[in-house]
Amino acid sequence: PDCANGEGKTALHAALHNPVSMKRLRNCDRATFQILVIYSCITTSLGIYRSSPLGSKLYINGDEITFGTPMLRAIRFQNDDAFRILVEFGAFLSDRDFLLLYKMKLLRRFRKMIIKCNDSRGLLVDGKDVQNCGVWSEAVDWSFPPTWKVAVHLCSFCGLPEEVFNSYLVPFLPRHWLYNSAQLAGESIPPRILASLGELELRYRDKV
Repeated sequence: PDCANGEGKTALHAALHNPVSMKRLRNCDRATFQILVIYSCITTSLGIYRSSPLGSKLYINGDEITFGTPMLRAIRFQNDDAFRILVEFGAFLSDRDFLLLYKMKLLRRFRKMIIKCNDSRGLLVDGKDVQNCGVWSEAVDWSFPPTWKVAVHLCSFCGLPEEVFNSYLVPFLPRHWLYNSAQLAGESIPPRILASLGELELRYRDKV
């Protein structure tokens, strides 16, 4: 099932996309999603996705080049049908989704859906946290990518006392400092798609 087209769209993206109306799903869309669930084609675990045979599993937060993950698409187009299905299945807003919403200044507009999405994961986030997410705080730690945290950890060896570094420096490190210009512009191809396209290209070369 994890076979993508040139835009990185899989059967999962197709199932949660109604070309007639961005704000609702058709019965056939819901049925397609249910079939994928019944046959255990979708997983919420990135570890299971990576360890499964190539192409056998769909990751619920899999990116496509244009609109990101299914959850990000559902939020941006206010598709309550798709949003409800994804939340019930266990999908969540990834740090890359959050970056794109932050970059496009859409956090305030969609904060209710963002908060509801995180409530399903047991993350208590209120509207104030979402609006003030430009810099790190414990409340929005979930929205910062692992690479940001690794970089900050390396910076902690700068020689400052740990308490001073954590209390007076980390809260003033903007999330965009540790992204490259392509990521901030939303032009970079998501890693999952890049890897998938590379594997498909290698397979084609092997056959030739």
